[in-house]
Amino acid sequence: MTGTVYDKEGNSHFILKGKWTEGMTLQPSDKSTPPKVIWKRNDLPPEASRQFEFTSFAITLNEIPPGLEKKMPPTDSRRRIDMVGASQPPFFCLKKCKSFPHSLQRLYEEGKVGEAQTEKERLEEKQRSARRLREAAGDEYLPLFFTKVFDQDIQQEVWVFNDLYWRTREKADWSKSPDVF
Repeated sequence: MTGTVYDKEGNSHFILKGKWTEGMTLQPSDKSTPPKVIWKRNDLPPEASRQFEFTSFAITLNEIPPGLEKKMPPTDSRRRIDMVGASQPPFFCLKKCKSFPHSLQRLYEEGKVGEAQTEKERLEEKQRSARRLREAAGDEYLPLFFTKVFDQDIQQEVWVFNDLYWRTREKADWSKSPDVF
């Protein structure tokens, strides 16, 4: 990536250069001083190749901090069965699930591509089946937390967050959430 920083008169002041996989430098446009490193990617964690080359930060995005579990909707992607370790059922299945599929992500990491594909297809077919049932019943799918409105500025319909998520989370009442996993 290369970019130039201009002032409001259009005069160039700085040049930014870098790669998202390495880092970023900043140098005055007149090159009066050498480039200065302003950002450097952290080293990858051990065995990063088994985790899609994710950084330590990216890996933590799927963690569930203490206290958040009870507030999370059942549709939160961190609850996906394929995001859970293969050796135990997902935390939300400990009492009510009779069985659970092996983790799709873990299957890929272990090189079991065929099994991973089977689990991926199961999840996709579950979604397609739910859509077919809705269509057969004449039901229209409407997102819970967004409302379609007409935007006067761009002259088209857009989806706008309706704030229901925060009220639902406060009550921890996810009874209207679909079963997506």
